[in-house]
Amino acid sequence: MPEPAAISSHRCPRDRRACRTHTRRRRPGWSGVAALAAALALLLLPSSSGAPAPRAATGDAPPTAAIAVAWNEDPAWFRGAAEWAEYDATRVIYGAPRRSVATMYTIAQHMDRATTVKAVDPDVPSAFPAFKQVLRETYGTPNYDYRLLRTAFAHRVTLVPYKVVISTQEDCGASFRHILLDGTRLVAEAFSYFPGAGAERLDRAADPATLFFDALPLVLRDPAWCERGAGDGVPIALVPPQVHPQPQPLAPRPATVRRVGREPVTCGLGVVEADHLVVEHAAVDGCTESHFWFAVDPALRRVLVRHTGPWGTEYVLRRIDWWAYWSDPRPA
Repeated sequence: MPEPAAISSHRCPRDRRACRTHTRRRRPGWSGVAALAAALALLLLPSSSGAPAPRAATGDAPPTAAIAVAWNEDPAWFRGAAEWAEYDATRVIYGAPRRSVATMYTIAQHMDRATTVKAVDPDVPSAFPAFKQVLRETYGTPNYDYRLLRTAFAHRVTLVPYKVVISTQEDCGASFRHILLDGTRLVAEAFSYFPGAGAERLDRAADPATLFFDALPLVLRDPAWCERGAGDGVPIALVPPQVHPQPQPLAPRPATVRRVGREPVTCGLGVVEADHLVVEHAAVDGCTESHFWFAVDPALRRVLVRHTGPWGTEYVLRRIDWWAYWSDPRPA
C-alpha cells in the first residue's frame, strides 16, 4: 500500500500552534497515567447489551495504547495527503443502470462545533479531531448528467458520526441536506426542488444509537462492529440514505448491523479479503438490506472494498492511493 509522499509545501513547523495547513501532521498528544487511560478506554466499549456506548457531548476521548495503532491512528493520516479511492459505481436512474467512476477522499482534520465546519484554529476548545469523507460521482443519461456529492464527518478516535452534507444537481434543479448529530440533538435542514417538496427542518432529541446511512462507509470501518454485529447483530437508529434529488425521510428508523463473515472480494486490486457487514433497514426503493465489505489487510486501513444498497447502487474498489487533491496535480 503506498504511503503519502512528503509534500514540502505542507510541512508543519515545530510550533504546532503555527500549523494551519489543510491536514494536521502532528500525532495527538495526551498526558495522563495509565489507569486514567484504561478508564477512558472502557467508556468507548459497547455496553453489555451489545448496543454502542452513549456518545459524549464533548467529543473524542484520548486514544489509549490499545487503539493507538488502529487504522484510524495510522501515521499515514498525518502526512499531508488524503486517502484517494476510486470505485466502479452503478446507480439506477430512469429505470436503467448508469455507470460512473466514483471518487472517495478520506482525510483527517479538525472540526469546530461553533461553526460545524473545519476549524480555523484546531486548538480552540470547540475543536475536535475528525475524519472527513467525500464521495463524488457523475452519471450520464440520455437527457443530462446527474452530479452527486456526499460528505460525511465522524469523530476520528471513536468514529461516532458528526454530520453529513448531501447535494445533487441535474438540469431540472438542485437539492441538498445538512444533518448534524452533536451532543443530544439531531438537527437536519433539507431542500428538494421537486414539486410539492421545498424546505424541511427537523430538530429532535438524538437516540444514542443514531447512525447516518451516508456515513456508514466511514463509521463501519471500525472493526469493533464485527464483534458487536455477531449473532443477531446490533440495533441502531438509522437516518435513511439521502443521496437523491427527491425528498427522503430525515428521522431515524430502526435498523440492525450484523456481521456476515470474512469473504474474498474481487476488485481492481485483485482478490481482497474483507469483513462483510449487512445493515437491515426499512425499505428504501424496495431495498431492505445494504451490504458493506471492508478490507482486512492492515495496509489498506479497512477501506471500503465493495458496497451495495438502495437505488441499485454498487461500488467496487478499482484503485487506492494518496493525494493532496487541494494543491497537487492528480497522480498518474
